Amino acid sequence: MKARRFVWSAAAALLVLMGIVGSILGTLVVARDDAQRSHQDLVTSSAEIAATLKLAIQHEQDLALSAGAFVVGNPHATQAQFLQWTTSVHAFAQYPELVTIAEVTLVPASQLVAFSAREQADPSGPLAANGTFQPLPSGNRPYYCFGTVAQSRGTLQNAPAGIDYCKTALDRALLATRDSGRAAYLPFGKGKSAGLAVGTAIYRGGVVPTTVQGRRDALIGWTGTEILPHIVLTTALAGHRDTAVAFSYGQGASKVTIKAGSARAGAQSTTIDLRNGWHVKVFGTVAGSAVGADRSALLLLLAGIVLSLLLGVVIYVLGSSRSRALSLVEERTDELRHQAFHDSLTGLPNRALILDRTQQMLRRSRREQTAVAALFLDLDDFKDINDTLGHSAGDQLLAGVASRIAGTLRESDTVGRLGGDEFVVLVEGASLAAGSRVVAQRILDVLSAPFEIADSDAPLAVTASI
Repeated sequence: MKARRFVWSAAAALLVLMGIVGSILGTLVVARDDAQRSHQDLVTSSAEIAATLKLAIQHEQDLALSAGAFVVGNPHATQAQFLQWTTSVHAFAQYPELVTIAEVTLVPASQLVAFSAREQADPSGPLAANGTFQPLPSGNRPYYCFGTVAQSRGTLQNAPAGIDYCKTALDRALLATRDSGRAAYLPFGKGKSAGLAVGTAIYRGGVVPTTVQGRRDALIGWTGTEILPHIVLTTALAGHRDTAVAFSYGQGASKVTIKAGSARAGAQSTTIDLRNGWHVKVFGTVAGSAVGADRSALLLLLAGIVLSLLLGVVIYVLGSSRSRALSLVEERTDELRHQAFHDSLTGLPNRALILDRTQQMLRRSRREQTAVAALFLDLDDFKDINDTLGHSAGDQLLAGVASRIAGTLRESDTVGRLGGDEFVVLVEGASLAAGSRVVAQRILDVLSAPFEIADSDAPLAVTASI
């Protein structure tokens, strides 16, 4: 017996060892795959965010081009007409990041007086304190870049009418855009208030000339929008939890970074070049390849160890406790046999067992020449109880009747339930010393006391026929 137990113990220990080794190998594979998948998810997420940002900037460029088409078709548009156009295209409703949309034109020094008179009559922004149009900064120059029409969001005030944009940080960008015919994206400000100017040159006839000189000669001006990239970044991050993004511009002397979102400590990053000097750097959590850093891998390892231990215990128990297993089978068999021959509600013998015991009783009567009796009992008006109080109350009453009848008989006698409210009592030998009527009366007497039923407000009195 000890040798056999040792064999089963060794087999169980070997199974546990193999299971743990397999769990460790499987965990390493899962951790590695999770790390690769997590990194790929970050790359995919970064691409989605970058695409959203690029599309938003392209939409801003489309708005600038649309404004350019308006200016080409309305070269002498008033502020009121420009306001009507921005309202008709729902510019500020469709572009929540939009702050200002405007047109800037290049004014030679020879046309300054005429331009000043027109602006003074219909200014694109606040005039000087004395109500006149004054170039800002003041001074004589070969040319100026002034706004002609402009519209800002809500209650925001337009920039002063006299600002010379060719004397600001936009100077080189405006001239470069004029000569190239391509859109420009320029940052200004810092932090969450940092803005982005998206502008494009417009030419007479709405067509970009093929040569640099042709573009200079046909220039009408520039249309542009001022936007808040932080709003665009927040929109791009929607649906990306534990992710941060840095939107950076670095070209020439202009450098700015706009940030949004938040990432967990130890987050990794990936950078995407949007060209035109702009880069998107996305920070996100990436699962490590170490087992301890990967929750799924760690759970797999723990589950594998636990499962291996359980299988080892099962093997040991099955191998060393066969007799216990057989005992459990016998107990279950006895239970099923009992259920097959007993009523599920009262626990009394059912019809099959009653018939078997009746045959046994008759054989003993013939062999020993003793008297026997079978008493059939049913409750009076039992259907009314079910109809008025419900089947639950009826079941409680049947169980109570069965208990009382069984309590009045000897161990050698049998009481069983045929079905419904019908019972049968088998008595023989000493139980019939005083006659079957005495037995029947004793049963009726014990049933005469009212029954306490949970579903009934008052004790329930019943009668029976035997």
